[in-house]
Amino acid sequence: PDTTVDETAEYTATISWSPADSPFKGNKVYTATITITPKTGYTLTGVPANFFTVAGATTSNAANSGVVTAVFPETAAATYTVTFNVDGGSAVAPVSVAAGSTIAEPAAPTKTGYTFAGWYKEPTLVNTWNFASDVVTADITLYAKWTETPAPSGGGGGGGGGSSTPSAPVTEIKSGESVPKSNLEQLISENKPLTVEADNGVKLVFEPDALEGISSQASGDIKVEVKDVSPAYREELPDKLVFSLTVSSGGGAVSNFGGKVTVSLPYELKAGETADRVTVWHLADDGTMTEIPCTYDPVTKLASFTVTHFSLYVVGVDDEEPWVNPFADVNESDWFYGAVAFANRNGLFTGTGADTFSPGSPMT
Repeated sequence: PDTTVDETAEYTATISWSPADSPFKGNKVYTATITITPKTGYTLTGVPANFFTVAGATTSNAANSGVVTAVFPETAAATYTVTFNVDGGSAVAPVSVAAGSTIAEPAAPTKTGYTFAGWYKEPTLVNTWNFASDVVTADITLYAKWTETPAPSGGGGGGGGGSSTPSAPVTEIKSGESVPKSNLEQLISENKPLTVEADNGVKLVFEPDALEGISSQASGDIKVEVKDVSPAYREELPDKLVFSLTVSSGGGAVSNFGGKVTVSLPYELKAGETADRVTVWHLADDGTMTEIPCTYDPVTKLASFTVTHFSLYVVGVDDEEPWVNPFADVNESDWFYGAVAFANRNGLFTGTGADTFSPGSPMT
């Protein structure tokens, strides 16, 4: 549950919840009391009764009062999935469980040359999962710990020098999870990407060059998080989705990577909208929006694009008229068609002639 509202020059605001569950539970009605406190030199005046609205809730407030009561409908019965990261061991099937319940310990996986040493709550293998008392309150991943099995001592011919193969690095995590810096360094050395997944098909794929840029700025574990913050922009962008993409380490944000990250964000076409009009924009702090070349798959309902830094990104349908292709040497089937459309529409390139773009020519 959120407990504060972003501070402005005029006021601060806090939220208290009843019942005070964290996280929320299924089959419950929750009431949020939002208290808006004016800063010095400001007052709340001229506010009619029942003036405020909160998305998804029934709200009320007294006249000239900054105390808003928002009653949300009963939550759905929650069921969560527990997945098991076996780190190169034999597969363990995921399990579904009701919120707030414990889970039965699965059969231990196996791994050649290693002994299974238990399930842990994070990739860094610090806190063990207690199957008798720990309850599931969200979709989680448990991580297998392995200890190397000592080589047999004594005779026998030909044995080697006792070398061992390091365990494979973690290549997939969920949004909100963290990986140690050493894991990034291993991915970089093995030239492997890191994939981060979230709800509704959201996927981020960090190429090794991006991981190298992040690692050079990291001071500890690296956390990647994707949040749908559309409700906060409902008035300015009523028909669009807004996502916050962040990478952090040691309490500080890592914004620029110097390498490529492929981002896939969900968008469902509304009546009258067409796939060719789906657009992605970068939303700057001052509210300006810059279009980013993207592709939209109407089957998966995902808009995909490539960036080298994280911030706020908007997905929706472009309100402008469709781009009219003036170039005889650029066809809709060309892999670069969308990039040419973006460059021409935004005035970056006007072409080499009245109806030519010369996409295959060298460029100074």
